Amino acid sequence: MTRPLNTAVLLMMFAANNFAQSTFGVVLGEIKDGSGAVIRDARFRLTNTAENSTRDIVSDANGIYEFQNVKAGPYSVSVSSPGFLAFTTTNLTLVARQTLRVDADLQLGDVAQVVEVTTSAGVIATDNPAISSTLTPEKVLNLPSNVRGSGSTSPYALL
Repeated sequence: MTRPLNTAVLLMMFAANNFAQSTFGVVLGEIKDGSGAVIRDARFRLTNTAENSTRDIVSDANGIYEFQNVKAGPYSVSVSSPGFLAFTTTNLTLVARQTLRVDADLQLGDVAQVVEVTTSAGVIATDNPAISSTLTPEKVLNLPSNVRGSGSTSPYALL
């Protein structure tokens, strides 16, 4: 009677180990500048070049990033941070259950920022306390009116 019990216990032990198997991998790394200092809050984009799908994350305070549960396949990694030139590496191949390390060293670059402001002249002038406007008869006729709001159903009550 103990032999079937021992066999059952052995089968359950081996079955428990099989549940933890995964085909996903990990892409991780560290980002630094030319002097070796870490760069925080850099934007990382992992692109599966076979499926053209992307995932984005931001590096932590220590310049570390980590993409978890990544399918096996061909990838590219691009990194950007304000004040630095963009970094891209391609032709990366991730296999099942692999941890692929991609470190980036960013070089200082130019900061280019374009701000476009469009304004239109308003009715209110801030340099003069007077507010003026002219209404034509057509504008007066097209004004919305609430006849019943004046307490009477006659449109003459508005006049």
